[in-house]
Amino acid sequence: MSKADEIIQIAQSYLGTVEHSPQHSQIISYYNKCRYADAYKMTLDDPWCAAFVVACFGQAGASDLIPCVASCDQMISYFKQWGRFYRPAQTSITKGDIIFYNWDNDNSVDHVGIVVRNNFGKVQVIEGNKSDTVAYREIGIGSSLIAGVAKPAYDSQSTDCGEIKPVNQYTEYYSKFSYEDRKTIFSLPLLQKGSAGVYVSILQILLKYKGHFSFDVTGQFDEETNNVVLSWQLIKNLETDGVVGRETWASLLI
Repeated sequence: MSKADEIIQIAQSYLGTVEHSPQHSQIISYYNKCRYADAYKMTLDDPWCAAFVVACFGQAGASDLIPCVASCDQMISYFKQWGRFYRPAQTSITKGDIIFYNWDNDNSVDHVGIVVRNNFGKVQVIEGNKSDTVAYREIGIGSSLIAGVAKPAYDSQSTDCGEIKPVNQYTEYYSKFSYEDRKTIFSLPLLQKGSAGVYVSILQILLKYKGHFSFDVTGQFDEETNNVVLSWQLIKNLETDGVVGRETWASLLI
């Protein structure tokens, strides 16, 4: 049996698991056992889709193939660091891949699961915290709801990632917020060059106030705003990609 098949088999053993059941408690325990030292410690009341993925890999003795964190955004940051994250158009989706979703078509990442099979253009995915249970989903490969795909190094004796550099922003900024406040930050939209609207205005006001940058509040994420965001991310030791995600929002709201 391949490692991907083993992980999928473990995930399938949890089908039907509901929140606050003994099986749910086991999932959270596996996650907390495997998580990185600076990663969030889960409770039974936390959103648990990413923790489910980590727990399945950990139970299969393959925690070195997955970022052991509870945040979809952090998980993607690690996969990008390892060169194993792809946009759907850049790769085929195969068994054992990790698939990330964007429900609101706003480029934010909301959910994650493990691909079970690709069947004639539709993929079957097993997910934790799907309507508070472990369940299957079927989704078309071309769906705009798919935000990206990560490919664990199943074909290697190790992750082949080189040094695993900690994504310290989660601990540095998020740990200073309560869980309820973190949920608010999670709900903020992903902003980048070309975005527009009230949240861009809020971003610009925060940058002017917190960073003492001098520029106009226009509600347009233009080239000037992009340069200011890059400068702020550099100052705060964030990934300097010009994308305002949860870590950048948290650094501005702290």
